[in-house]
Amino acid sequence: LGPAGRFAATSLREAMADLASMANSSTKVFVMEVMGRYTGWIAAACGLALPAGHDGPLLLLVPEIHFERKRFLAAVRARIAKYGWCAIAVAEGVCLRDGRRLTQAGGDGIPGHEQLGGVAPLIAAMLRKSLKVKVHWSVLDYVQRAARHLASKTDVEQAYAVGRAAHQAYKAGNAE
Repeated sequence: LGPAGRFAATSLREAMADLASMANSSTKVFVMEVMGRYTGWIAAACGLALPAGHDGPLLLLVPEIHFERKRFLAAVRARIAKYGWCAIAVAEGVCLRDGRRLTQAGGDGIPGHEQLGGVAPLIAAMLRKSLKVKVHWSVLDYVQRAARHLASKTDVEQAYAVGRAAHQAYKAGNAE
């Protein structure tokens, strides 16, 4: 799974416990943005925030599955109705059916000007406006990649092996 996925899932599980404790009086939705330009494996790893085999108040948004606003809003509404709250893990590269990233559709629209990051506040604003609920959001960004405290022995061995290989390639003049 890797440290980034473990960190994201752990962070979301902790945020979900907090959200569940205040959903009756305050926040109904928490949106957590994770890295994932073309693939949503980190967002998908957040599925581990729920106990194995259990359904729950969690949605995972990944670039591999096109974002459909009406379907998304209905899914959030259903989770709030059933559980009282909803948590969402969203990969930064989540796309619309036409291939544009959600941030591009809501952004400046300049061709070739790709903005990564910023999907969590965009989704939070959409939910506030459409569902009239209190929403909090967070962007893990660099902290998920730097979560060294969750690295396994294999993670550390692979990181050192890649570093050694890069150093050897540089010394040999093959730094490309």
